[in-house]
Amino acid sequence: MSPSYSGMCVTRRCLSGSFLLLVMIVMWLGKKSSHCVDAATPTVNVGNISLVEDASLFRIYYGQTFKVIKNGVDGKSYLLIQNNSRMAIRTKYCTQRIKSFVIPLSAYALDTASFLAIPVSFFELLGLLGTCKGFTSAAVASKCLVQLYDAGGVKMVNRSDSQQLSQFQAFFTGNTDQTQACNIANFLPSAEDYPLQRAEWIKYVGVFANLEVRANQVYDAVKENYMCLATRMSGKNISFKPVVAWMAYDNN
Repeated sequence: MSPSYSGMCVTRRCLSGSFLLLVMIVMWLGKKSSHCVDAATPTVNVGNISLVEDASLFRIYYGQTFKVIKNGVDGKSYLLIQNNSRMAIRTKYCTQRIKSFVIPLSAYALDTASFLAIPVSFFELLGLLGTCKGFTSAAVASKCLVQLYDAGGVKMVNRSDSQQLSQFQAFFTGNTDQTQACNIANFLPSAEDYPLQRAEWIKYVGVFANLEVRANQVYDAVKENYMCLATRMSGKNISFKPVVAWMAYDNN
């Protein structure tokens, strides 16, 4: 489904050297992305890049045939290797500090059962529900994902069953107490302090699918609308403040 941004407040839409050395630099320094070229390695078109502007708990770095996400939630670096590169065949990491994934993902699962359930909307806005093949609970707000489940395109999995989870290239979870198998990708926008920081985690999802352009567009639209509303409200004297309550519904 293609999301629409109509009705917004505003209308203008606005390797070279050792690969291991590069990974170590990214992991330990975390300061600059790499744009070095290894003459023996063909360049893979990743579409575009995403720059993290507001979020504080993840960073993205780019090489010629790979990307690195430095995840502040679990302290790990995720090496994302393009599936049409030679690295995808010969490189695999799964240590306390770094783990690797082959991208774009063609089969992933979401932890939708826990209190810190994955916000499905991030994946839906990027058009990625077609490659979602599993989740841990059907109690989600996404009608599209429920329909996929009813049609047999998505299966129910037990997040505590490592054998079930191993069939997916990645299992996105917000539960950092989850056993950290090699395909676990910790995804916790709610750990950020401010709304825009949380919203920017759509770029985190986008890099797993080479959808940086789309993720940038979605975030820019959200940020533009958010700042417009904030500016409009900043000069108004309001006699009362609205009360916001978190609610849940269980039809059992």
